[in-house]
Order: sequence, then structure tokens, then C-alpha cells
Amino acid sequence: MAKMGDTARTSLKCILEAVLLAAGDLAGAKEVAAHVLARRPNAGTKCVLAAIHAQSGAADEARRILRELEAQATQGMHIPFARIAWSYGMLGDFDAARRW
Repeated sequence: MAKMGDTARTSLKCILEAVLLAAGDLAGAKEVAAHVLARRPNAGTKCVLAAIHAQSGAADEARRILRELEAQATQGMHIPFARIAWSYGMLGDFDAARRW
């Protein structure tokens, strides 16, 4: 059997963090997101982390992450627009979600 590469492993972990979040396992989702960010920082996982913070009541931390991502977008970095809109939706900020 072929060995799974880092990119494939990271992709599976990104799916896992979203599944755990949807299942309500905020601690598990946060743990997986932190692991992914430590090994391979990426905007998609940062969006999921913002959503995790939003769901766990840490709205200020979620907004801080989203502001950081918005700043990176203005500098030309690719930001997954659907995920950032979803993260704003998790905060209940539907106007910001619609902007994305």
C-alpha cells in the first residue's frame, strides 16, 4: 500500500476538524486544528478555528482571527471565501458573511 503524503494527511485532518465541529466536539476539533496549524499553517484551517472559537463562546478570538485573514486577503493571499463567510455566520454576523 502506498504511503500517505503530508498533503493528503493534512487534507484528511482538515475534513476531520470540520466533522468534529459539526458533531459538537469543540475540544476535539480545536485539537485537530491546532495540530494542522502547527505542521502546515493555512487559511482554511484558520477559518475553522475561528468557527470553533465562535461556537465555544470566544467571539473576540474568532473575530481576531478573521480580521487577520481579511488583512492577508487585502495583501493578495488566497483566502477561502466560503469558509470565511461560514465563520462569520457561526458568529451570527450575517452582514459580514454576505460580504464574502
